[in-house]
Amino acid sequence: MDLKTERKIKFWLTTISKVLVIALVLFKLIDILFDKKDTTSLEKETLTAIPKEKQPKDSVFKKEPIAKQQKTPSIQIPNKKIEDQKNTVTTRATSLVYAKLHLVEDSFIWLEDKRKFVLKLANTTAALAENVTINVVLIYEKEQQSIPLKQEASVDAYGVLNIDFVASNLLHTTLPKTIMLCINHESKNAKQKNWYKYLLGNKVAGSGAIETRSVIYKTLSVSDGIYTNTSPNCIAPAKSSNKVNTTKDNDIALENIKSSTQLFLRGLNNKSEITIKNTTTAKLYTQLSFVDSNKYSYGFSNKIEIISHTKNTAIVKLFLTEKGRDTYLKQQASYDVENSSKKVSDFFNFLNRKGSYWEGRLVNQNSIWKFDVY
Repeated sequence: MDLKTERKIKFWLTTISKVLVIALVLFKLIDILFDKKDTTSLEKETLTAIPKEKQPKDSVFKKEPIAKQQKTPSIQIPNKKIEDQKNTVTTRATSLVYAKLHLVEDSFIWLEDKRKFVLKLANTTAALAENVTINVVLIYEKEQQSIPLKQEASVDAYGVLNIDFVASNLLHTTLPKTIMLCINHESKNAKQKNWYKYLLGNKVAGSGAIETRSVIYKTLSVSDGIYTNTSPNCIAPAKSSNKVNTTKDNDIALENIKSSTQLFLRGLNNKSEITIKNTTTAKLYTQLSFVDSNKYSYGFSNKIEIISHTKNTAIVKLFLTEKGRDTYLKQQASYDVENSSKKVSDFFNFLNRKGSYWEGRLVNQNSIWKFDVY
């Protein structure tokens, strides 16, 4: 290759390199210029908006619209929540339209000294219970006695209604085994009417120093519902022969247990050793002799209750008379004055103390029921 040709090649290579460099520089400058233009326009818009707010003449008028634009979204959201809460409260309030009554637990009591029954009803809702009607059915072995109680007063929201009624005309001297309590009422500003049926039984002695002063009926079952015009009849269900199997032998056993108990108590009250010996087991007779029971004036009542029995054993409930209770208290008071370690309860240690009454135990010895140590 000659020198002339070599110079031409170098010239074109250099020219092409310069053109490429210039083209690259131009592309870079175009990108920078566009970016700068965009940034400048944004800065101008920002600078244009900010000085308007800072101008003394326009600040009084232009701050208020800006403040409104900022507060409007924050106020609308809480208002919606408040309205939702109000709607929820209103819905809950409207759901408590109908009153609901219930018998307070262990409040159906027979007060023996006042010869009357008492009970307590409670309203568990915010609605008013009106036109409360109560029917009490006393259920004996073969008979029933209905006592209607109509209450004019209503039961306030979350209120309590105390009711008592005298039952001086009872069919029998003994209390009924079970009682049916029927309650009907209406709800204020509502057409709905409610009914309830309580079956009460398992009566237990109430509070008292020694002898029972009251009898409490426990709730066995509860049913309720709604009626439109006529409430359900307050009639006790008929006894089923399948559930109650009363045989002649069972009646004879109950009668023997009762008579043996009464004879034993008569022997204690009268301090008759012969009677006591014939109506007690050897173990109990020895224990009574050990505690000198003949030196204490027992005062048991002739009224007893048979709690349970089998072919071999029986449990009975015993009570003291008014005189027997006074003797008990006076004797214990004299022991306290003398600072004696003796206790009147030691004379009763062959029985099981159950609050205000005692339970006694009998065993069947050759078809003869005799008192034994509990």
